[in-house]
Amino acid sequence: MQLPVPNPRSVAAALLLVAVVLFDGATAQEPEVLGTELEPELIEAASAALASALVGPRERAFSQVLTDARIELDQTLEGEISYDLIVQYDPGRYRDPHSGLYPMTFENQFILWGKRIALFTRSTRWRAGRYYLHDISSGRQAWMFANETRNLYPPPSMKMTFPAAVEPDDPAVFRRVWLKLIHQVEVGTDLRTMSRWFQLMRPETRDDVQRRAIELQMEKAAEVDAQTPATP
Repeated sequence: MQLPVPNPRSVAAALLLVAVVLFDGATAQEPEVLGTELEPELIEAASAALASALVGPRERAFSQVLTDARIELDQTLEGEISYDLIVQYDPGRYRDPHSGLYPMTFENQFILWGKRIALFTRSTRWRAGRYYLHDISSGRQAWMFANETRNLYPPPSMKMTFPAAVEPDDPAVFRRVWLKLIHQVEVGTDLRTMSRWFQLMRPETRDDVQRRAIELQMEKAAEVDAQTPATP
């Protein structure tokens, strides 16, 4: 019996269908990153987008305590362009006639905003390096790599898919497509996942991290110089 010869158009259509089916959140969350530094106006726009991701339109408490949210180029990397996400807040600014102290601990604040940053950094085409949180009232600070937040949230059990990343000069698309998804992040975290967040939180300042990176670069450069034979 002679087998039928497949129609090339049908084969192409089938392959396209398979590609669409296989396209999931894992593909969407790692877009091709920009290979050049952002212009100052794009850094300002990205910082404004970060602030809008951290504070929803009806989150009065967050709007009271958030004092700064910005992205800054990591100057310690050689041959890479990466931006840190720097967040500062002051629980002492919280005011509510029905309650006294700000209700969230530093750890819970770090995790909740870390979840939002996990989604926020999936929406961008610039490379995100570290997420820093600074409680300026107590002085507590901690950081985590942005890709670690994405590994922790959302968990695989949620089976979440994501929209395509947006260009840094298109904040309107970010607000329309991504913000609702980011603000839907649940406040609570199960104990097992919470313990993983705690394990990855580093209690260091950004200045300490950058100082250590520069010292390491200097040590490596000294080792290279020591192994390089002197020119006769």
